[in-house]
Amino acid sequence: MQNSGLATELARSNFSNYTLATVPGAISALTHCILGSIVAGLCQIRGQKN
Repeated sequence: MQNSGLATELARSNFSNYTLATVPGAISALTHCILGSIVAGLCQIRGQKN
């Protein structure tokens, strides 16, 4: 899915009996935040060298 928040909400509302159903969406959101920050930092460093 392209939207981790949507995935988490859909899992919560449609699979409320399964408490771990929201975990993949939450992990995806966390991963996107961390990787996005790393890529932004690398692009900034690379841009300063040129």
